[in-house]
Amino acid sequence: MTSSQHNSHNKGVLPAWVLLAGAGLGLVVALIVAFTQPTFNVVGIAGLLVGIISLGAWAIMYPQELVALLRGRAVTFGGTALVVTLVFLVALVLIYAVIRQQGWRADFSQSERFSLTDNARQAVALLASDPSAPRLQLVGFLDATQAGIRDRASVLLDDVQRASNGRVSYRFVDPDRDPLTTQAFGAQVGQYALVTLNDDGSPDLQSVQRIPVLTQQTLLDALITASASGDFRAYFVRLEKGISVQDSGPNGASVFFAELRDRYKWHVQEVNLFDLTRANAPITLNDSAADGEVLLILGGQDALPDSQLKVLTDYLDAGGRVVLLSDFSPRPTLATAENMTAYLQSAWGITVNADLVLDPLNSNAQSPLEIYVNDFGDSTLFADYQPNRDALLFGLARSLTLADTPPPDVRHEIIARTSPEGYAKSNLNFSGQVTFDQLAKADGDRSGALVLGVLAENTRTGARLAVISSSEWGYNVYRQFDGLGIRNFDALRKVTFWAARYENFAETLARIPVVPSATQQPLLGTANDLNAISFWSVIGLPFGVLGLGVLVWWRRRERVQG
Repeated sequence: MTSSQHNSHNKGVLPAWVLLAGAGLGLVVALIVAFTQPTFNVVGIAGLLVGIISLGAWAIMYPQELVALLRGRAVTFGGTALVVTLVFLVALVLIYAVIRQQGWRADFSQSERFSLTDNARQAVALLASDPSAPRLQLVGFLDATQAGIRDRASVLLDDVQRASNGRVSYRFVDPDRDPLTTQAFGAQVGQYALVTLNDDGSPDLQSVQRIPVLTQQTLLDALITASASGDFRAYFVRLEKGISVQDSGPNGASVFFAELRDRYKWHVQEVNLFDLTRANAPITLNDSAADGEVLLILGGQDALPDSQLKVLTDYLDAGGRVVLLSDFSPRPTLATAENMTAYLQSAWGITVNADLVLDPLNSNAQSPLEIYVNDFGDSTLFADYQPNRDALLFGLARSLTLADTPPPDVRHEIIARTSPEGYAKSNLNFSGQVTFDQLAKADGDRSGALVLGVLAENTRTGARLAVISSSEWGYNVYRQFDGLGIRNFDALRKVTFWAARYENFAETLARIPVVPSATQQPLLGTANDLNAISFWSVIGLPFGVLGLGVLVWWRRRERVQG
């Protein structure tokens, strides 16, 4: 048998180069998955199997080539270089694996993009040194495809954690694996959120600050906003028949009082309007030394005496800030009394009507006198509320009437109103039991999308007034319902902050700029650019060199055999 006949009998179904190419392609796919994905997934396993099977098929179908590979003179010339290259690559892989497992990181970027600059590090340390500053946590919402971004962000966040002596921590959440947490934070893939931690280490979801893009500047701004308190004052008016801040029961307001004091470090105090009529009043309203203040009137079933009402009107006319929750009673209340009505209409263009609002479309199935509101008007204050997820609960609510033409310099912003099916009943007789027939809609009832909450501001004096047509927003019981989508407690907090201009204070806090020197010009790139750089530096360049080495070795082998 001739040599050509022997080779023909050993010729495989597929050419040798096809099998070797399949082996190489499968192994490259496996390596790419191993380096670019957080776990070695099914694609990597499939690539590895294809590589092994193709290599094994080549060895079985072309044994003479395998023998030539192992015994030929080509090994003498190219084998040593190939082995050295393989050992070098394996060493790099092992070093990379050890460094990644140990969490060793260093920022070699000229602009220190991934670590704090000296002034930023000092600012973080200063914020954390304040014993009254809250413990904070940064949560990054990155999916499996953003493993490289997570590694780069960890360098910066490790630096922040060290500079803050552990008072600022961080963690990552995969939105695909934990959609409930992502939804609770109101975040999207690729975003970050800074949150205050409670005493038990759980996140306080009411304090979430979302950070669309993580940089030193955006992170430092968020830390300053979360840590600063300022001199803010909340005065709760003591009323004989109003919601008491001393009442820790379900219908008291002690929880909101304590939250402003303990969590936000406000100066909170219960005051009596009668005491403020004296010359030596215990507090000074409109105190220029304060960063902001607000007077809260939680309900009140009795009309204010004219002397006490004058304290309130003088305060507002001088630029004061008031939050008024209207109470309900068959007789005139603090908000519907003639003296209060005359002032609200003339100075603010607002009337609290002596009626009862019902809304069949959004009423409580167990009590038609309680209605759910998910129409937040044109308010920017509740811009983060979603009608299909969040609602405000109004019990025994009054309707509000806004003047078609507000008084000079006054502007209105509606924050709550009923559905178009809402209506208001007047002149109900509460001396006996009210029947469903009496509550049914009748001719002459005011109907439509009735206003239940409004913010008013005098742009000339700076005075602010919030009028809410139900007193239940201040109830302690609503604190535990906030996570269920009943946002009364959160809404009262937002309204109080608006009245005191707390949000303006947070936005105008001094910022510490993080700017590289004039000689440092950072390179900017998209996520695709960064992934491409990572691929070519980790996979393309090393294994490209290896491929060229194999190609040179193969060509020299053919020449030697020829």
